[in-house]
Amino acid sequence: MTPVDVKVSYAISYTASDGATGTMDTHTTSTTTSIPVAEIQAINTRPTTEP
Repeated sequence: MTPVDVKVSYAISYTASDGATGTMDTHTTSTTTSIPVAEIQAINTRPTTEP
């Protein structure tokens, strides 16, 4: 399992049916969850003097 941090911010504006409009404070929510890892790959390289 690999932990993943997720954070979402919402900029909120509204228009009401009577024509009123406005904005609200930004709303932010976050969570941490784990996801399964099905495969891990790696590339091994050896330093070289060739360009």
